[in-house]
Amino acid sequence: MPTLKTLISSQLIIILTYPLPLSAQTCEQATSLVNQAYYLGTFQAQQKLQQALTLCPEHAKAHNNLGVLYENEGNYDKALHQYRQILKHQPDYYPAWVGIGDIYYQQKKLPLSLEAYLHACTRHPRARERVTELLHENRYRTVEPGEVMKHDSLTLLYDKQRLQTLSDLTTACQRQFKSLAAPNASKAFVERLVMYRNLQFKTGDSSLSLISDQQLDEIALTLINHKAKTVYIGGHADAQPWLGRTPKQSQRLNQQLSQDRADSIKIALAQRGISKNIESIGYGVSHPVVKDNNEAAWKKNRRVEIEVSE
Repeated sequence: MPTLKTLISSQLIIILTYPLPLSAQTCEQATSLVNQAYYLGTFQAQQKLQQALTLCPEHAKAHNNLGVLYENEGNYDKALHQYRQILKHQPDYYPAWVGIGDIYYQQKKLPLSLEAYLHACTRHPRARERVTELLHENRYRTVEPGEVMKHDSLTLLYDKQRLQTLSDLTTACQRQFKSLAAPNASKAFVERLVMYRNLQFKTGDSSLSLISDQQLDEIALTLINHKAKTVYIGGHADAQPWLGRTPKQSQRLNQQLSQDRADSIKIALAQRGISKNIESIGYGVSHPVVKDNNEAAWKKNRRVEIEVSE
């Protein structure tokens, strides 16, 4: 007759050895539910996938397919949650990175979109296409008129460690796909700089338009707790001539205007609680992004660049 000690030992052995086959069995059942969901409408498919996740909480395909359904509905928060659940256990599961990249791309959170796509760059053609697009002319860190770059995207662009990871991922992808972006694309991540074309001023003046307030709020929110010692604000003017002035006079006026506008940004950030050392520099027309002298070039060259340094 078995002793109590033997019975307890036997129970312990059962408890320790049964979870593996039971887990495998329930995950097989979950896979069956995932396969069934392919042939159902959205609501029923969601139910099947949720049942699958009840049986096997780490089932990557169930999370991914549920994420896709939520994404197609425009329920981006729920979709992101599903994709992130996968990455907790399988950080290299590239379909989840593509899903995250697609959502951030739709939301115009381009830095976060680029970060996600780079994690899938070597394994997914659309990810490579988007990486090339976002790296072209530094689109991922350029804010055009009418846009606002939010705090979560700016945090990435001012984070040295995360930018180094993006640089490494770009280099790894370029080793396999030589045509990916420009040869020096990975080096661009070294600069913790964002180009703002959406900080608007009155024509020929340094007074900020009210339309700039939301972007300034997001910048301040990002920088206020940042470890950077110095914030550099660079004002850049276009080469548009001033009415009734000589070329030299126009150049001098544009130089002063760019300085005054950089100073206005400095004051606006200080008013929002940025107590770091802020340096404002007016570059005038000396650092054009586009060297043509026409309306299209002027639009691109009128900008403010904000960089952080340790």
